[in-house]
Amino acid sequence: YIVRSVNSVLQQTLQEIEVIVINDGSTDKTLESLKVFTDPRLIIVNQKNGGVAKARNAGLLLARGEYIFQLDGDDWLEKEAMEEMYKAAMIDHCDVLITDAYVDNDKGNLEYFAGITSSSGDYLQDLLLGKLSPNIWTRLYRRNLFIENDIYYNEKLSMGEDLLINFKIFYCSKKISRLPKAYVHYIQRNSSLTKVFSERMFQVYTLMDEIKKYFEEKKIYNKYLLE
Repeated sequence: YIVRSVNSVLQQTLQEIEVIVINDGSTDKTLESLKVFTDPRLIIVNQKNGGVAKARNAGLLLARGEYIFQLDGDDWLEKEAMEEMYKAAMIDHCDVLITDAYVDNDKGNLEYFAGITSSSGDYLQDLLLGKLSPNIWTRLYRRNLFIENDIYYNEKLSMGEDLLINFKIFYCSKKISRLPKAYVHYIQRNSSLTKVFSERMFQVYTLMDEIKKYFEEKKIYNKYLLE
């Protein structure tokens, strides 16, 4: 999966990009597979396994581009993804660009996935009501949003970290735009991390507590309190 994923990024029609791959202590020959690439735009970082949040933070700290896009190692992008997303973001002068995706079972069966199903304009409310997907792989983010607001992934969480980060990013964004086109092929596997039930499922309580604390800190908790 990783070779296809990286290839799909390096072959983008937008060439002026940096590609950062975080090898989070993999044991499945990921590093060996990455040796086939010689593209100077590719940066490979090896670190001890620390979980998805720590890996994403490592990428954020290294990134230097105006915008960032985050892709899981088994997913892949259509060739025009970065060029069209970047152009749309520049035209709208937005902090976050929300797109759509394909849910792909890797056997040729595609399901169109809408990144947002609401036109309310209140993105925090839409997240709470499930009308806006909490994922990060349908989104182009302005990098300075993370840096200037000291927003990083909560490394205590190995699930739901994307929902928490989106609450914080959306709160700090001055403008969020929508591009109703699918670019990412989100590969759905029965053995994938999000399909495996474990004690990590109980982290939902930690996640909700973190969301509540953030809302209280920003003095918007009562606004979104559901009776």
